[in-house]
Amino acid sequence: MEVLLDAGEWDDATGKPGRFYRLHVQWAHWTDRQRTTLHGEICDAQQDARDSRKRDPKSPGKAWAFFVGTQDAEDGSLIVAKRYALVSSRFGEMLSESCELKK
Repeated sequence: MEVLLDAGEWDDATGKPGRFYRLHVQWAHWTDRQRTTLHGEICDAQQDARDSRKRDPKSPGKAWAFFVGTQDAEDGSLIVAKRYALVSSRFGEMLSESCELKK
């Protein structure tokens, strides 16, 4: 399975993404249930993002992919993930609030 990510290398000349990153999930050794679960998570997150933008075009919610993978040595835009436990997808808003560490 391969997913086009909304991140990548920027083209300085145009100020736009020049090449998007792709996540390739090597799941041949996964169970059918694991493949179905991940595929469902990705589809649900993408649909939730579309529905959110239909309700409010300025909605900050996005589909997010979380993974641990390896960047391909020959194609820097390709990231390969293999372990089921280290790949997931969710819909939501990324918040960045400052916090203080308590001693």
